[in-house]
Parts: sequence; structure tokens; C-alpha cells
Amino acid sequence: MIFLRHESLRQYLRDYPVTSAFLAVAIAMFLWTVVDGSQFRPFLLYERYAFIPSAIAAGEWWRIFTATFVHQGWMHILFNLFWIYVFAPPLERYLGKGAFLGLLAAGVAGTAFLLLSTSEAAVGASGIDFALLGFYVFLLWRKPYWLDAQARSILVAVAVLGAVMTLVVPGISIAGHAGGFLGGFGYAALWNRRGR
Repeated sequence: MIFLRHESLRQYLRDYPVTSAFLAVAIAMFLWTVVDGSQFRPFLLYERYAFIPSAIAAGEWWRIFTATFVHQGWMHILFNLFWIYVFAPPLERYLGKGAFLGLLAAGVAGTAFLLLSTSEAAVGASGIDFALLGFYVFLLWRKPYWLDAQARSILVAVAVLGAVMTLVVPGISIAGHAGGFLGGFGYAALWNRRGR
């Protein structure tokens, strides 16, 4: 089953350098927010690092990136990074490093596009989580043979659970999740059009 991780840490780092770098930056940013105190003061975390449309419109474009790597609380970062740890490696192997980096960028772009249409402030890598899910849903639709039966079942369950959580759990960014999903799905469609 493609989502089981059997590699040693050294092998994981070697085989999935883009995923590993993303995880490392997110962990480093989390530790930094502990050191600078903003992890314990959510208003500071948002003031300094969050995706805030009005701040971005005023020229603070870097928030598009910092918001992706910053998380509010241990559960937030553990959930998002576990998702990436499990679901990113098969796509990095399938796409190759450069194209996989493009998928991550598409997730950030999709999230940013939808969030800019709201007044919503957001932090976290869930837009990337949903970009991966969007790519996988495209594969389920157009290339189901690429996924084994267990992987297909897991993806259907994860897609349903992700949609329900997005709509039901308070404080979750609907625009961020939807934007990430559309970014990943759209990237997969473009990838497929190129005959990959």
C-alpha cells in the first residue's frame, strides 16, 4: 500500500527531499514561534505571520508563505505535518522533485487566491494538505489504476472526512481548504494534459 512508510529517517530524507524540506521548515517555524512567544499569544502569531488579506494588499506579500508554515498549537502542526509525511512521498516519487514543488506552489496559489476574496485570516499547511488531496482525487477519477485498492479506499475516506471537517469544525478555513484542493486538482489536470 503506497501510504505505508517503511523507510528509515535517513532513507526518507534522501528519497523525498522536497517533502523533507517542507516538513523541516514548518517544524523550524513552529519552534521559532515558541522562542519569540507568539505561539502562546495567538493575536501575536496572526499579527506577525498569518495570511491577512488586508495586510497582503498593503504590501506584506511574504505572509502568503509564512502563513503556510506557521501553526497555532501542537495539534494543528501534528495533524498537518502527519498528513504531508504520509501522503506527499508517493506524489513526489510520481511527479519528480521539480514538478512536485510545482504542486506545492499550486496549493499555495490556490489557497491565496480564494483567501484574497475574503477577509479571513489563516495559518497552517492545510492548504497544502488539500492540494495533495486534490491531486489524488484527480488520479482517482482519471488514473485509478495508479492507486492500489487500499489506497483508493483510504483516499475516499479521507476526502469525505476532510470535507465534513472543513464544513463542521469551527475555525477551519473553508476558503483555504477549497483553494488548496482546487489548486491541486487543477495542477493534476494540467499535468495530465501534458500526457504524463
